[in-house]
Amino acid sequence: MGKRGEEIYKNRKINCAVTRNSGSTVLSWRAILIGTAIISLISYLCPIVEQYEWEIDYALPAPPVSVMFFFFLVVTLNTLLFKFSHPLALNPNELLLIYAMTMVGVPLSSFGLVQFLIPNMVGPIHFATNENMWREDFWHYIPNWFGPRNLRIINGFYTGGWDGVPWHAWIKPLMIWWIFAFVLCFVLFCFCAIIRKQWVERERLTFRILETPLAMVETPQTGFGLNAFFRNKMTWIGFALPILIQLSVGLHHFFPSFPSFKIMHIRLDTYLTEKPWNAIGYFHLNVMYSIIGVAYMVPADVSFGLWFFYLFRKALNILGATMGWRGSQAGSILARFPDVNDQAVGAFFALFLLSLWMMRRHLWEVINDAISQNRTPVSKSTPEAMSYSTAVFGFLLGTFFLLLWGYLAGLSLVWGLVFFGIFFVFQTVLSRIRAESGIAWLFLPKTPNNVMALFTGTAKLGTQNLAILSSLKFLTFNQNGYIMPFQLEALKTSDSYRVKGRHLSVAILAGIILYIVISSCSSLSVYYKYGANSCEQWRVSSGRSPYEELSRWLNTSQPSSPAALFYIGFGALFYAFLAFMRLQFLWWPFHPVGYVVANTFTMQYLWAPFLFGWFAKVIALKSGGIKSYRNLVPFFLGLIMGETVGNGFWVTVLGEIFGIHGFAYFEF
Repeated sequence: MGKRGEEIYKNRKINCAVTRNSGSTVLSWRAILIGTAIISLISYLCPIVEQYEWEIDYALPAPPVSVMFFFFLVVTLNTLLFKFSHPLALNPNELLLIYAMTMVGVPLSSFGLVQFLIPNMVGPIHFATNENMWREDFWHYIPNWFGPRNLRIINGFYTGGWDGVPWHAWIKPLMIWWIFAFVLCFVLFCFCAIIRKQWVERERLTFRILETPLAMVETPQTGFGLNAFFRNKMTWIGFALPILIQLSVGLHHFFPSFPSFKIMHIRLDTYLTEKPWNAIGYFHLNVMYSIIGVAYMVPADVSFGLWFFYLFRKALNILGATMGWRGSQAGSILARFPDVNDQAVGAFFALFLLSLWMMRRHLWEVINDAISQNRTPVSKSTPEAMSYSTAVFGFLLGTFFLLLWGYLAGLSLVWGLVFFGIFFVFQTVLSRIRAESGIAWLFLPKTPNNVMALFTGTAKLGTQNLAILSSLKFLTFNQNGYIMPFQLEALKTSDSYRVKGRHLSVAILAGIILYIVISSCSSLSVYYKYGANSCEQWRVSSGRSPYEELSRWLNTSQPSSPAALFYIGFGALFYAFLAFMRLQFLWWPFHPVGYVVANTFTMQYLWAPFLFGWFAKVIALKSGGIKSYRNLVPFFLGLIMGETVGNGFWVTVLGEIFGIHGFAYFEF
């Protein structure tokens, strides 16, 4: 790579400053219009692709496949306009506004809300039988305004074949849930606005997942039609590699004799059949090129900690089997060894508390700024999305609304506060993890409902509260769709363009509303046309499995678990130990985030890509130092762009326009 090509990677702050100084400081309505058009397309297509065709997670991972595909199209067209000095060419500020607007709400069209909410609105009615006795056990505890109650309309949802959606039965409960969902997103957005300065400017969390879109929008240097990123050959080599792999997958689908180079779900545990090695559990190999690219970009101690603690966790499984700790003859604590999920719960809470402690001075500044009549310049000196007074009171009033909404549904204020409190803790922790590690998929060790049951037992919660908590479980049915990490990343891009805070807030919140409304309508259209029984069943099961768990709890009360609480406490203490060692000793190699994530389901899929990315980075630094590392950065950013854009092309163009399916390579 030439000298000019290296400049983009030498100092991201300098480049961001250059970008901020280009373009207008006012809201770009053409960027808003383009963003609105992309949101509308993604919201419409996502339920079709994910619910019915079940080809790929279109709205996920991160960067989202759908967003990156359309953003790549916009950047490509804009590059042509820029080359010919066309007045319609967008500046980098406008391009990043489009990215932030389209990216921030995209999980809501998928796992983050709609695709679990819709089945949840009718599931407890449809799946009730004389045998499971749901009617007698908890039907009367679920409000009628949670969803349609006409059996013919509900059966049509599952059988399909309808010419349209019976909106008269759906519109009222949908609007109630839409208001709830928007307020929930608004509360989280307010907290993002509160902590942005602390995490972005003071702690300088890396947000490596944003490196690719930032590189794509850099202004070309004088005399060049392309910027340094797109002129670099390594970018296009990295871009081509996953696309060629995807092409082999598609050709193999249509011509089985053609070899497929897809490396996914390689079961390594099938080779470990003898005791004690078979105690290793589910252990497989995946190669995800975008994750390898992210792993190369994040700090080496973070990527090392992620794969190391996952393999260490597997070693503990084998140790427990060797020592005879896991079994009915062992004590209650040893029988659960190593109980990684409960360890992760403790680590989650410890990470949250440590994060609060680190931002205690900042939070005091925020509160002082919010309540003081003589406003301090805290929220005016940086590109905040809203004033601190708006953020603080918006957070408090929004939280009050959520508690009131739950109370009107039948959830007590105390247990509502506990549920939304745990939900908020988990959202914050997942945002922190992704900011530090760039992980695209993030799973929780347990849902808030299960955590509450571990501490108190189900009997103390009561049937009424359990019924409403089960109805809200769709919010945590799959944590890949948690929206707060996306919101925080959107605010992080405010460092790179000049849009007034209130304008940025309007764009983001408007995008959230569009995603919620359009994708809900599209989702219902898919189900009434094809029938939920013919669609992807894991999403449909979100209307059944929470109530199956509820039925078990009502029939057999689950007591609190001292053994689980022991592992929760151990996880919290061990995380605190790792954090202390990292702060005190520069040579300490184990990043505490690795311990948190490795004890969740996340690393089942991602340990190998992070191992490969870490290894490539170490080799680059050892062989050629920082120069060698920087020379390879375009290749790994190209991997991210190639895998996401490629999958978006196969699904959107070949799949939805030409009806050719089978090329996608990004599923679980």
